[in-house]
Amino acid sequence: MNVNIIGAVGGILAFVSIVLPWWTFSVLGLSMDVYLFQVTAPSGITVTMDLWFGWMALFFVAIGGLVGIAGSVIKGGKNMLLGCGVLGLLAIVVFAWGMQTRLPSAPGVGIGLMSSGPGYSTYLSYGFWLALASAVLSLAGYFRHPKELEPSA
Repeated sequence: MNVNIIGAVGGILAFVSIVLPWWTFSVLGLSMDVYLFQVTAPSGITVTMDLWFGWMALFFVAIGGLVGIAGSVIKGGKNMLLGCGVLGLLAIVVFAWGMQTRLPSAPGVGIGLMSSGPGYSTYLSYGFWLALASAVLSLAGYFRHPKELEPSA
């Protein structure tokens, strides 16, 4: 059995990205982190946000990770790695789009996915970039998948 190490690492990184924050808002040394399933803020500050996009991205990343790991170890799993890469890319697009639609859009506020101003900054965080790396590695694993030996007649 030929194991596709690149694809397997991509699938594992997909799962690791789930437990890391995907977006951070930092103001005056305090930070609010948005995970795929919750928002954390400093104590005493309550933040409510509809995270439908985070749950959808979580679904895509989890299924993509499972498909990527399976495609790396089973015979004929090359197309599964393609699916893992596509699901990973879909997850980051859904998250970024959903997050951008939830940010204040009043003129002059200027809060975006990656922005900064006097005393504050916002940025896509570790989980987002790890999910992107997972998708890229899964796609690389698709193109570098070990050739299956044809049975001789």
